[in-house]
Amino acid sequence: MNIQYIYHKIRKKTLISAIIPVVFLVFLIFMAYIFPFKEVFSPITYSNVSKLDTAFTSRKDYVSLSDITLYYTGYDSVKNSQVVGKYFYAIENNKCYFFLLNSEKALESDTFITFEHLKLQLSSPDLNYNNLLTNLSEDINWQYTHMAEVSPQYVAVEYRGMLTYSYIFALLLTFMGIYTLVILLIHIVTFICPQLEKGLFPKTPFQQKKQLFQKLDWELSEANSFNSFIPLFANDGAEFYITDSFIINFSLFDTYIIPLENILWIYKHTKKLSHGVSEMPNIYTLHIVLTTGTHIQLKNYMEKNADALIALLSNKIPHILTGYSHEHKILAKKCLNYIHTAKKHGIT
Repeated sequence: MNIQYIYHKIRKKTLISAIIPVVFLVFLIFMAYIFPFKEVFSPITYSNVSKLDTAFTSRKDYVSLSDITLYYTGYDSVKNSQVVGKYFYAIENNKCYFFLLNSEKALESDTFITFEHLKLQLSSPDLNYNNLLTNLSEDINWQYTHMAEVSPQYVAVEYRGMLTYSYIFALLLTFMGIYTLVILLIHIVTFICPQLEKGLFPKTPFQQKKQLFQKLDWELSEANSFNSFIPLFANDGAEFYITDSFIINFSLFDTYIIPLENILWIYKHTKKLSHGVSEMPNIYTLHIVLTTGTHIQLKNYMEKNADALIALLSNKIPHILTGYSHEHKILAKKCLNYIHTAKKHGIT
């Protein structure tokens, strides 16, 4: 085994972990494709009201009318005893077109209203629209069927709220798309240059990392195999190795290479439920605190493997803290503060 084996493991893990962002990016592209952004933001513009029939037949739900004058019908759209819009009409080619407007300008008008540009969504009629036709029929002594014949089977609704929603949705898709692309870019860079994996020598300067890689490569080539191996039966595909100077841990989503000299404290912990009983009494998380201040958690260890690792590290590095206690927590904090102060003053 050599350093290339480690790179192979990192690349394999990177490919597996890239599946989720790739699927999510495809989903975002699909959502952007099916949502009518172009129609909403740049609707086709007509100068004649009768052209709305053509748009409705062509399944163009979002349109814009230019230089249009509409007249108030005297009827409102009411929801929960509150006026949410007013019905206006325009007559062209012996046909009466109805518009549901909800802008402040429309709500304040009781006669007629003129627009240079009016963005509309052609919607299916609802109960309010049917009531409008019924009441208008009675007002002019027409039959409902006659009124329905000269009225389109849709109502043109001002979509100001839809426009705001579309802008928010577009920004959200853009943000999530950029975020997902950044994650994929990180995966691509890691696949090409596996030595940049964040878990390799955490918080270590790049130049120092190069020296550590050379040292690790030398140790592996000299030994021609790893000195110690503890299989993790609690997690399929997980592997743990110890060389003379390093810990190497592979799991499905994490890869760590940790210099033994950087380990300050190690202890095991099992998650407790609210009533104090262990969730999985034989499965532990190994907590490793480094002199760099990094706190690493290696999950899904069987108890015997966790104990064996702690004992092994205790023998190899007599000065490290092993096991959790309040005293060890205080002592580790003091050591980290001392190391931080020493580095701040240039003391190595």
